[in-house]
Amino acid sequence: MAKALSLRGIHVAIVGAGPPTSVEFAEFLSVTPEYPISNYVFIRRLWKWVRRNPPLTGSIVNTMRPDDMYPYLAFAERCRLVCTLHGTPARAIAQRRSLGRLLYWYAERRSLHTAHWIVSVSAATLEFYLHRFPQLSRKSAVIPIGVDLFAFRPVERRVARSELGLPNVPIMLFAGRIAPEKRIAVPIEALRGLEGSPLLLIAGGEPRKGDGLSIPENAPVRFLGTVPHHQMPTLLSAADVLVLSSSFEGLPTVVLESFACGTPVFATAVGDLPRVLIEGRTGFFFDGTSVGLRNLILRRWDSLHSMRQSCVEAAQAFGWDAIADRIAGVYRHAA
Repeated sequence: MAKALSLRGIHVAIVGAGPPTSVEFAEFLSVTPEYPISNYVFIRRLWKWVRRNPPLTGSIVNTMRPDDMYPYLAFAERCRLVCTLHGTPARAIAQRRSLGRLLYWYAERRSLHTAHWIVSVSAATLEFYLHRFPQLSRKSAVIPIGVDLFAFRPVERRVARSELGLPNVPIMLFAGRIAPEKRIAVPIEALRGLEGSPLLLIAGGEPRKGDGLSIPENAPVRFLGTVPHHQMPTLLSAADVLVLSSSFEGLPTVVLESFACGTPVFATAVGDLPRVLIEGRTGFFFDGTSVGLRNLILRRWDSLHSMRQSCVEAAQAFGWDAIADRIAGVYRHAA
């Protein structure tokens, strides 16, 4: 997004966590050199950082979560606040301790009330928030997440596997945080005892104590840890299918990136996925259980290869060129 907006004459500064680094087409402003850190710690550091570095008068502050906006509320008169909603976090927030839940709900309510404009990446997410905050309807829009179609494009599967040192066997990929709502245990259990099972690659983290994961001995599962973003097109191209077993989502970026690389998706019908995934052309839905996914693997695996071109075509509507024009329009409207 930074590249697409900068090409439209918008100066982009990214405020985040991590060591200082150079970012193409944007300025990276580090709140803390530590990474990864919890959202709670990030917001505390952001609060202190914003007090030392207040936003410029007339600038646009676009946060990716309602609670991330809270440190900027004191400056709502001098800048314009835009909040992007990426999903419905109610279930994840409900799993926090009581104090954490109260702090989040308070920050969310204050931030959404004060924001000058709300952008939701999915219609399902906006419907969820409008049910709770009907007044947002006068200052909200649905704009899907964008994909860098130059970076995310098909790589020949054998070449991609060779580059990553992967065997030339059936491969199913899970890419995302290891969090309760992602239900990573579902694809692991789906492969238990399955004859001719595909290799399950898990990108995005390592299992920790307390995750409750039970991985069978000799299971065809490989944890890749955190994969650099620039390697994701190759990894997605190396897989036969991406699996998304989440209990809730908005419109997951990784699904659109997978389509752009020509890789179909096995997914639960959550968020806006029913609006973008066409069964039989870009993937299949399952009921979120390991049995349901296992049945898909047994019945639909052989049809995956024929979906490659349909997936690439489905991703074209989500290229950043088209999406950035709509975001720039929101910024003009908010100003």
